[in-house]
Amino acid sequence: MSAPKPNLDGSKLRIAIVVARFNEHITQRMLDGALNAARKHGVVDPAVHWVPGSFELPVVAAKLARRGYDAIVCLGAIVRHETDHYLHIATQSAAGIQRVSIDT
Repeated sequence: MSAPKPNLDGSKLRIAIVVARFNEHITQRMLDGALNAARKHGVVDPAVHWVPGSFELPVVAAKLARRGYDAIVCLGAIVRHETDHYLHIATQSAAGIQRVSIDT
């Protein structure tokens, strides 16, 4: 017996995408892919919100969750450098996004 086919119709969903400007040469391409996928599945005009960097993603995601969006996509790119700064940003950004997901 096979699993039921998933419903991929997004025509009735309100979706927001939060994108970090830092490393925009990467995040813009991620946004383009997310928008193409959303349109492919019938999502009408996903709301796009830009933030300065990945650290701010959870703050805006929480605000949008309180506005009743069905799904919120967070896009950020953190590049590893010589110091541990990237690790702190990545850890806290992921923890914040997880917290929003659990709380909402």
